[in-house]
Amino acid sequence: MAVSDPRKRSAAEQAQYDKLVGTPIPKLIPRLAVPTVLSMMITMLYNLADSFFVGKLGTSASASVGIVMSILATFQAFGFLFGHGAGAVVSRQLGRGEKEEANKTVSTSFFFTLVIGFLLSAVGLLTLHPLMRLLGSTETILPYSVEYARWIFLSGTFFCSSCVLNNVLRYEGRAFYAMIGLVSGSVLNIFLDPLFIFGFHLGIRGAGMATALSQTISFPAISPPGTSNSGNRIRSSGSCETECRVWSVSSSVCSGPRFSTSVPDPMAMQPSRP
Repeated sequence: MAVSDPRKRSAAEQAQYDKLVGTPIPKLIPRLAVPTVLSMMITMLYNLADSFFVGKLGTSASASVGIVMSILATFQAFGFLFGHGAGAVVSRQLGRGEKEEANKTVSTSFFFTLVIGFLLSAVGLLTLHPLMRLLGSTETILPYSVEYARWIFLSGTFFCSSCVLNNVLRYEGRAFYAMIGLVSGSVLNIFLDPLFIFGFHLGIRGAGMATALSQTISFPAISPPGTSNSGNRIRSSGSCETECRVWSVSSSVCSGPRFSTSVPDPMAMQPSRP
């Protein structure tokens, strides 16, 4: 499997570092803020698309979307918890030149989110019927909410982890690429909803499948520049090395689960003077 050229990676990292350090703050803030605001607005398309198309199935089906949205909000909350927390720490560590510590921070937050997302999904699937009743499902709404929530729980781990990756990318100064990941999932959901609900005649199940599929696809779609065209490399800490595609990580993971941040060490690389 091909591995990215280190010289190209170094040049890309240097360019990113020069942009963050050398760009005047009044110009830099809009470049980071506008994609961030747009990505937050785009996340509402998930809710709007599902509400619009599912609403055509009846009032009970439409009510189930509102009930299940609280589950999505829970996954998002844990993703933001670790994403914003890790991002705030990583930005300070990179500013101090502690790139190795930043790698560990990102890796810890990402894998903690994977574990928590998996646990939430497992508990939700095991207690699906009583949970839907607890959230307000009536006897007429319950069949729809159970079917829809099942697919949300199946994809919840990916949704939760993508929130972490999105936020870390923003704190690294790559807000545009964080927005691309959200846009890809939202646009895909808009097209898949009518296809699955009405084209394949799956009803509320199709809505859940469309949302789950779009969230799963948007997870690996977050790939900032600096990754190789053939995927990133993961090395096990044992005697052998394995390589696999991990499009959602910004560079290689060495000697165990550690993600490498995409901003170079400022102590080793000096910014170019204007």
